[in-house]
Amino acid sequence: MRRLTALGNLEASYFCPWMLGNAHTRYWQIAGFLTVLIMGSLLLFHDSEQMGMFLIRGVGFTWLGLFYLVIVRVTFSIQGGQLEWWLTLPYPRFSLVAGKAVGLLYVGMQFILYMLAVMIAHCLIASGSGWMQPFALQDLVQAASLHLLYGFAGLPCAVAFGILSLACQVGFSRIWLALLFFAAPMMTTSWMFLSFIHDPYEIYASMALRIMLIGWPLSLFFLWLVASVGLKRLGNAAYAGAGVSSWQTGTGGPRAGRGVFSRKYATSSSSLQTTPPTAPLPKSSGQKMAGKRRHPFWSLVSLERTRYRCIGLRASFRAKSVAYPILLLLFIAGYWSGGAFESILLLWEMLLMALYTSVSMYGLTGLHADMHKGQAEWWLAFPHSRLTLLGSRLYAYFTSMFSYFCLALLIAGTGVLLRILHSPLPAENWSLLGGHVFYSVVPTLLAVIVTVSLFQIMPLTYKDSRMHLVVLPVYLSYYFGIRYLRDWFYPDFPDERTGLLPPHDYWSHLSLLTGIGLPLGAVCIFLGAKYLNHFVNASRTTWGKRL
Repeated sequence: MRRLTALGNLEASYFCPWMLGNAHTRYWQIAGFLTVLIMGSLLLFHDSEQMGMFLIRGVGFTWLGLFYLVIVRVTFSIQGGQLEWWLTLPYPRFSLVAGKAVGLLYVGMQFILYMLAVMIAHCLIASGSGWMQPFALQDLVQAASLHLLYGFAGLPCAVAFGILSLACQVGFSRIWLALLFFAAPMMTTSWMFLSFIHDPYEIYASMALRIMLIGWPLSLFFLWLVASVGLKRLGNAAYAGAGVSSWQTGTGGPRAGRGVFSRKYATSSSSLQTTPPTAPLPKSSGQKMAGKRRHPFWSLVSLERTRYRCIGLRASFRAKSVAYPILLLLFIAGYWSGGAFESILLLWEMLLMALYTSVSMYGLTGLHADMHKGQAEWWLAFPHSRLTLLGSRLYAYFTSMFSYFCLALLIAGTGVLLRILHSPLPAENWSLLGGHVFYSVVPTLLAVIVTVSLFQIMPLTYKDSRMHLVVLPVYLSYYFGIRYLRDWFYPDFPDERTGLLPPHDYWSHLSLLTGIGLPLGAVCIFLGAKYLNHFVNASRTTWGKRL
C-alpha cells in the first residue's frame, strides 16, 4: 500500500498547481479555467431546460473529459526521457501502472468536482436568465449527489481506458490509439442514450452498481494488459535504440518511427549531412521537359503524401492489411443498406461522421507525430519558410484524406447500386437522396478544414504553458462540432416538404462557418507556422514545462 501511495503521490504531483489545498495551487488560473468552461457551457447548452437531466447527462461529458485528460498525460509522460526513468524505478510493472492509476484517480476526483461546479453555475445562471425552468434547492442537491455518484462510479473506467493508451505507443499497435480516440465519444453518446431510455432518478442504485460490477473488473484487466504487454514493448523499444527512445534522442536511425502512417525514409538529426553533396541530384523528367525547376511547395507536398500510402503497389503490407478490409466492409455495408431509403441515408451520415471524426482527430494527434520522434530538426532544416512547410503538410493531408473519402464513397456506392438493381427505389426518393448528399457534404468538408486548421495553433502551447487556456476552446470545437454539424445543417432533412431545398437556416449557418471559421483557421495556421520551431523542444518538454 505504501508503494502505491508513493507512486500515486508522484503522479498527482504533476497536477499540483491545479489541485486545491497546497502551497503551489494557482487559484487565479483555476478560476479563469472554470470561467471559460462556464461561458462555453452557457453558449453550447443554452437550450437545456431541465436542471436535473442537464446534471445527470453531463456525467457523460465529465467521463469524456477525464479520458482525454488521462490520455494526454500518459502520452506526454513517456516523452523527454521520462519513460526510461520511470521504467528503472525498483518496482514491478503492475505496481508502476497501478500507482499511476491511483494518482490519476485522485486527480479525477477533483476534476469531477470542478465539472460539477461548472454545471451548477450554469444552472443558476440559466435559471436566473429564464433559459431553464426554476428549481428548488432540494432538487439541485439531489441532482448534484447523483452526478457525484455516477461520476465516481465511472472514474476508474475512464482512468483505465486512458492508461490503456500506453499499450498502443509502439509499432503497428498505434492504430489502436486512434481507435481509442474515436471510441471515447461513444461513452457520452451511450450515457445520453441510456438516460433517455431509463430514468436515472428511479434506478440510480442499480445503474451505479452495474457500472461498478462491469467497469471496475474491466479496468483492472486493462491495467494488467498495460503492465504485461504495453510496458514490455515500450521497454524493449526504449532500450533497443528504436521506437520511443528515438523520440528524445533522435538516434533511432532509419528504423525510427516506422508505422502505418510514418515515414520509412525518416532520418535523425544526427545523420544529416553537414556538407553539400558531391554530385547534383538528377532532375525529374517533368523538370527536363519544362526546362525549369519545380516549385519547392509541390516537392514538399509529394514528400508528405508518402506518409499516407495505404493502397497501391508502394503501400506497405501492414497499411494494405488495414485499408483493404475496410474497403471490403464498406462494400458489404453499402449492399446491405441499399434495400431501404432510410438505411442509405444512415450509411451516408455515418460516412460523413467518420470523415469528420477521423480526419479531425488525426489532424490533432498524428499530423505532427513525427515531431516527437527526433524529426523536427530534420524537417525544419529545409531551406523554406515555416509557412511553406506547414502549408505543404496540410495540403498533402487534406488531398490524401479527401481522395480516400471519395474512394470509400465509390466502394460503398457500388454496393448500394448493386442492391438497388434487385430492389429499385421509388423515383421520389432519388431527389431526396441527391439533395441530402449535396447539402450535407459541403459543410462537412468545410468543418474538417476549419477544425484541422484550428488545431495548428498547438506549437504555441510549447512556448508558454498558459496558452493551453487560450487554445482549450479550439480543442473543444472538435467535440461540439459533431453535434452542431447535425443540428445546424440537416436536423430533419430530407423529407417531402423540402425536396431539393435545404433547411431554412442552411445558408446562414454555412455563411457563419465560412466567414468566421476560415479566417480564424488561417490565423491559427499563421501562428502555428510562426512558432513551429518549438517542436524542436517538444520532446524535452511536457505541456510547456522544461524537464
